[in-house]
Amino acid sequence: MDVDSEGGGELKPFDMLEDGLVLAIMRSLDDPVPLYIASLVCRRFAKLCTESFIWKPLLHAELPPASRGIFSWPPCANDRWRERYKQWHTLSHLTWVHCPPALGSAQPCPRFLHRAAAVGGSMYVHGGRGAESELGDMWVIRADAVAASGAASWERVTPKSEYEPIARLSATLSAVTLSGPSHYGLLMFGGRCGERFLNDVWLFDTHDATWAMLHAHSPQPSASCKRPDGRWAHSAVTHGSTEVIVFGGSAPGRCFNDIFSLSMPTHQWVEHECVGTRPPPRSGHSVCVVQGSMYVFGGNTTKESFNDLWSYHVDTRAWTQVRTKASPSARVGHALIPFGNRLMLFGGRKFSENTFDSALHCFDLQARRWSELAVGGLQPRVRTGHAAIPCNGGFLVFGGLSSVRDEYFNDVFMLRLFG
Repeated sequence: MDVDSEGGGELKPFDMLEDGLVLAIMRSLDDPVPLYIASLVCRRFAKLCTESFIWKPLLHAELPPASRGIFSWPPCANDRWRERYKQWHTLSHLTWVHCPPALGSAQPCPRFLHRAAAVGGSMYVHGGRGAESELGDMWVIRADAVAASGAASWERVTPKSEYEPIARLSATLSAVTLSGPSHYGLLMFGGRCGERFLNDVWLFDTHDATWAMLHAHSPQPSASCKRPDGRWAHSAVTHGSTEVIVFGGSAPGRCFNDIFSLSMPTHQWVEHECVGTRPPPRSGHSVCVVQGSMYVFGGNTTKESFNDLWSYHVDTRAWTQVRTKASPSARVGHALIPFGNRLMLFGGRKFSENTFDSALHCFDLQARRWSELAVGGLQPRVRTGHAAIPCNGGFLVFGGLSSVRDEYFNDVFMLRLFG
């Protein structure tokens, strides 16, 4: 086949194809090198190989879903998609941006060990530990608005239901889909209030602003009900859009490494029978999901701190330890955020020594290697027990406990990926 479709006379094969089919062929070359070569040797390819047609879809396919707000950028930026694609792969333009409260906006009080979840471009925050006691309030912030304006405009959520959960810290808060693609809920499980270690389950409907209790607290669940014991500092992720996976946590004299799942709309607990060696029991770890696997990093017990990385394939229920030559230091209270085929690790402390880490770490799931990233801008102060969600090609961080005794944060920082 003659690759030059703009000769004279004879009709060339590519002249017979519609633009949409040519673009489909180009996009099937999902490696930038053959795409670039094709644009050089074929004039028809070169005409269609605009940055918005090729590099934008390639970047869109690799970005986490919660980070795709980048594509609302104005059309005048279309000539920069190749540059953004390179920045995404090299992480060469990372910048911290402090997002002060918007003028006249209320804001949550300083706190740590709160929980956050991303729903439809917004970050919901619930509970935590304040300066005087546990908290039970809920706040919401539009993450895309923060990315656009650089200011944090908070709204306090006032539930319309008669009942709502008691105040707590170190629960889990997971976004789930309810009756339709734009009807979301927040599933909350467990946590600690005073000396009570909870195992109740609540569902918050973000559309109706109502709480519903799915399972009441039960101090001593029966062996037949297959229900998690009360705990705090556990983790939870959403698998698919309707199943929440809970792992680990602790209670007085106990630390867990069990796995339970709760599905919508049955609201029934299922304990997983796992394949392979489980991670040691732990609490204070952090997790995220990438391509059907839950990744677990860090955590501790009263006797040991961890800096190991594990993966749990949800469908096969198989555990695998991800062994690396070097790892970030052992820690609790950190955030682990999915970034395409990478994991971003920020914050936390080694509890036994009260040592904090200010670096941003990245684990490449293909190369199986940790690296420490260079980040420009105003650096957040070191912290633990904060919350973070993906946002517009980066992520948002809210709150936490500082290295200074009894100093809590209520600041918002955004990690910006693109220059």
